[in-house]
Amino acid sequence: MNKVACLAALAAFVTCHTFAASPWRETMGFSITTNVGYGNEVFVVGNHPDLGSWNPTRAAKLYWTDGNVWTGKVGIKSGETVDYKFVSLPNTPDDVCDPANANWMPPGEGTHSVTTAPAQPDAPYVGKTIYYFSSLTNITLIYSSAGGDFATAPMNVVGAGRQSGEFLYRVSEIGEAGERIEFVLSGMSGGNTIYDHAPYPGYGSEPDNNYFTTLDAFYLQDGNIFNYRPPATVSPSQIISSNAVSTFSPSPSRTMKIYLPRGYTENTWKRYPVIYMHDGENTFYPGGVNGSWDAGGTADREISQGRMRESIIVALNSTSQRTREYLPPEDNSGGAGFGDVYGNFLKYDVKAKIDAEFRTLPDRPNTATIGASSGGLIVTYLGWATNVFGLIGPFSPAYLISPNFNQRIANEPKQPLRIFTATGTAGDPEVRILPDTWPVLDSFLKKGYVSNVDLVSRIGCGQMHNEATWASWLPECFRFLLNIWDEPNRVAQDEHPPVITWASGGDGPTALVHRTLAGFRYELQLATNGIAGNWQLLQGSTPEVLPWSSRLWPLTNVPQSARTAFFSQLGELI
Repeated sequence: MNKVACLAALAAFVTCHTFAASPWRETMGFSITTNVGYGNEVFVVGNHPDLGSWNPTRAAKLYWTDGNVWTGKVGIKSGETVDYKFVSLPNTPDDVCDPANANWMPPGEGTHSVTTAPAQPDAPYVGKTIYYFSSLTNITLIYSSAGGDFATAPMNVVGAGRQSGEFLYRVSEIGEAGERIEFVLSGMSGGNTIYDHAPYPGYGSEPDNNYFTTLDAFYLQDGNIFNYRPPATVSPSQIISSNAVSTFSPSPSRTMKIYLPRGYTENTWKRYPVIYMHDGENTFYPGGVNGSWDAGGTADREISQGRMRESIIVALNSTSQRTREYLPPEDNSGGAGFGDVYGNFLKYDVKAKIDAEFRTLPDRPNTATIGASSGGLIVTYLGWATNVFGLIGPFSPAYLISPNFNQRIANEPKQPLRIFTATGTAGDPEVRILPDTWPVLDSFLKKGYVSNVDLVSRIGCGQMHNEATWASWLPECFRFLLNIWDEPNRVAQDEHPPVITWASGGDGPTALVHRTLAGFRYELQLATNGIAGNWQLLQGSTPEVLPWSSRLWPLTNVPQSARTAFFSQLGELI
């Protein structure tokens, strides 16, 4: 287990500065009392991306309660002041995306409300730090932070590269901590200016393909962004074929394909979250007769640009009993569903095999499942009923064939899930699926799921029930379910190791305090006979959740005679 450590004696102090707001989402409540009539939904919309950037179809949905009160909770970026108002839209597929149908409340310009999300602790560092391996000389970073104007910053040589003629460059204190950064690099080669753009299209300012990430500290190597120092050579992603043998009838055995992310071969120290995807014959390029989701290509792009965690993807083919296998057991559509049997097959046959043969993170918060149509229905069931899957992506979920399961969601307590869901508005069966999606969304909201925190729901205006649509939703789904900020940033921890300081009360020192980073857990150790002496564990922490914060260690269990000793604080990766 990799550790970083710092030591502190009584005289150690550090000065803290205010540098940037946290990327943490604060839960904010919104309510309006209004009678919009049957067949309409109410949303809160505003001038911030967390509120749809004034686009009602990307706004946060509210749910109806007695007295015509529409209410709900929304995650707003910490410290942000936002303008907002409410809007109602008809919930029919033909009408929900037409701006002419939007009923703004209150109407008119200049009638919005304003609110501010509570601020979180300030960053323990200034801006962003970037390392870059390149054989170019005179490197300049050209960047935009948080969507602002582009600026430039020279990068300095700080070490040798991986081979002769290459250098390691570094720049720090640029941009804003916790915000997105868009950038390219320029340098000289043989008297010519060369620009290094991202190897994938579709992101950054047109017409160029710029790098685009929210990470605060990272390496850029061969077009890839890493939140740890990568090995000199990083193997590309690979897809291997295997067979999933079923011991649960009537769910049969089937073919499955397994995507292993970049660097899986070299990074033997690392374990990975796993995404289980259904209709596996359409998951990876080129897919079947209807095309594919191109999940491997999307994962390559999102991982390479520091927008998604490195993850394993397991794609399980469907079978001739697809509808019943993807149907909850309490419902019937062409026969009783046996989604419970399929769930056991996944849990005890497939997942057990994957966890045994690959370096996985097998717990619920690191286990995802994504599917579409009936596949979207089964991922909702698997998340709700199996206690295995903590991250779910129901695309165009076929709730129209599961009325009993839908009622179960409404009646049972909230499950510890993070949910990304989307439904289109065009063509059959999408136009039949959308009406049954609204009440299930209401159930999620009534349970206490918070938009932008553990729920994202999207309306796919003009999008149809096909692989091309689902492929277009996958990048945002990956970024939300496999959020890059959920895992420890080794570069940030190496750059900004925690420094122990004293917290004092009226009678002198009462506690030790230091800054923390997300995903790390910390230990406080004591030695009374010098740094080279024997160290004793005093206290330990659970993994930190906030992007950054402060941890206080009360000294209630330390004898007064030991308070002139050395203390060691260790940051452990989860």
